[in-house]
Amino acid sequence: MHYKQSEATFRSNPLRTPSLVLYSTADVVAVPAPIETLIATWKSHGVPVYSRRWENSRHVTHYRSDPLNYTAELEHFLDGVGLISHNDDDDDVDSKQLHQQSM
Repeated sequence: MHYKQSEATFRSNPLRTPSLVLYSTADVVAVPAPIETLIATWKSHGVPVYSRRWENSRHVTHYRSDPLNYTAELEHFLDGVGLISHNDDDDDVDSKQLHQQSM
């Protein structure tokens, strides 16, 4: 009972919490179709959703298989919701450029 109530609350996202969704088409644990439906639902309700889909990484191994794009997506999300400020003068990889290349 508590699980179903928690799941319903998560899916409805009543606080309209910005979300970062990282997933893969090769994931047999978290199948992409329901994830993409959830993303579309949240977006239709005005929830800011940032997402990245990998084609070949297994469940929760996205960072291990693609650390640059994973980190870029995380930084893009944190910057987009105002939790960090992206500094273009850094010598590090420009995460916004990586994000655009990954789309």
